[in-house]
Amino acid sequence: EVGFIWVEVDVPGMAEGELAKTAQKRKGAAGGAIDFAFKHAMEVPAGSANRQRLKEGMDSTDEEEADVYFTLKTKSASGAESDVAQGHVNLKEMLAKKKDATSETVRLNGAEGFEGDAGTLVVTVAALDALAAVATDPAPAPAPAPAPAVAALAAAAPPPAATAPVRVEVGALKLSA
Repeated sequence: EVGFIWVEVDVPGMAEGELAKTAQKRKGAAGGAIDFAFKHAMEVPAGSANRQRLKEGMDSTDEEEADVYFTLKTKSASGAESDVAQGHVNLKEMLAKKKDATSETVRLNGAEGFEGDAGTLVVTVAALDALAAVATDPAPAPAPAPAPAVAALAAAAPPPAATAPVRVEVGALKLSA
């Protein structure tokens, strides 16, 4: 018997173990909706580890590396946690269409041990500005140590222009019967 449910969000660029999580909600009846009303922003400033990982995901030949994953999790009355279902939005597809995923309905397919369709989740992934900025980043190359005068000039340079964050919102979950 499932007591509580929540959604974990894994965005390309997030550090391992730094998943965004909605609040836990008590599971309702099949067909009913649960609104998580969750918002998360992942900053991707120039030179940051988040930005480098996002670029690696976007440059990968493995399409799944550019997926934003939404994993429906449960906690039983006994306290055991498990994955129930998962859906995704692909950042490469968004960039190709030049369109953020706004209030998109994502189908959640059963995880191991949970067969079939678990339901749908309304999500927003706003990342076009960040993806456009990352796409223009040069490939990292090992740089030689700068001369002291060059290092002083670099330290005095203004910080790079801010890049819009990758924003993720999780809205209504509608469970299948």
